[in-house]
Amino acid sequence: MIDTVKVKFAVYLDDDLLSYWTEHRTKTPTNEKIKYTNNQSIMDGDVSVRSTYLDHSYTGDPLLMVEFSLPKLLYGNNYQMIDNIQEAIEIANEKLALVPYLPPLDIGKGVLNRLDYCYNYQVGDLVSYYINAISRLSYPHRRTKPHPSEGVQFQSKHKTTKFYDKQRECGYTEASGILRQETTIMTSKQVAKFIGKDKPTLHDVDEQWLKNELLKELENLHLKDNPIPAPDQALKILCDLYGSKAGMYYFGLLMSRMSKSKELITLETEMHPRSLDRQLRKIVDANMPLTLSDHDKELPPLEISS
Repeated sequence: MIDTVKVKFAVYLDDDLLSYWTEHRTKTPTNEKIKYTNNQSIMDGDVSVRSTYLDHSYTGDPLLMVEFSLPKLLYGNNYQMIDNIQEAIEIANEKLALVPYLPPLDIGKGVLNRLDYCYNYQVGDLVSYYINAISRLSYPHRRTKPHPSEGVQFQSKHKTTKFYDKQRECGYTEASGILRQETTIMTSKQVAKFIGKDKPTLHDVDEQWLKNELLKELENLHLKDNPIPAPDQALKILCDLYGSKAGMYYFGLLMSRMSKSKELITLETEMHPRSLDRQLRKIVDANMPLTLSDHDKELPPLEISS
């Protein structure tokens, strides 16, 4: 359930080791900043490990940051999911020992500066249908944007949730039919807030806790436990629940919401935003997300196994 991580260490690297790193100098109005990078590929070039070092960070202490895809480090690919984080830490430490010009590290003790957690839904040939439907949804306080690998992302300044075609992203035929849900949290401050600890490490990340966080993301999109109906199914559900007249109204509202923002709907209809929210809530109360399937049948709920 974890993909890319970035961990930082307050360790000092001597000049002999840094002579193999790339030096970068940046002049500022008051001084000159120096950083070093060491980007290496291991395991026949399949795995990239990106390292950055500052001999004086903003605290005045040395700072080493190491970033990599944890499953790729373990398996040589990033479509397989990790189901035991503690075992993954042990294996990753052995793999990182292969990285040239990197000091011995225990990634379980590094402070998390970035955390990607994810889940693979095996939906077969329905991947594009799910993506089309989810791309019409909105997430509270986030911007909806396309994802390069035939997908959609809901983005804020420090946190982004994505749904995309994993095979298109990684290129492995073994990833065929995988709809990937993935959330990225950037900066140590945001990861600390998310986990609820001042200096969180991978040892503080629990598999069940990650599952609960993924389910919260689904719930915010009204996808948790809810299928995505086809149009004729949605119309029947709404009419059966609210009657034919109200059901037709809510169905028309759903169709409008799929193609227009709430701001545009309130502008065109002169409806108060809170009134619109109440009307949209009626659709959600019918156990439906605010989108429809392009398929002729409903799309089953996205479920995370125990």
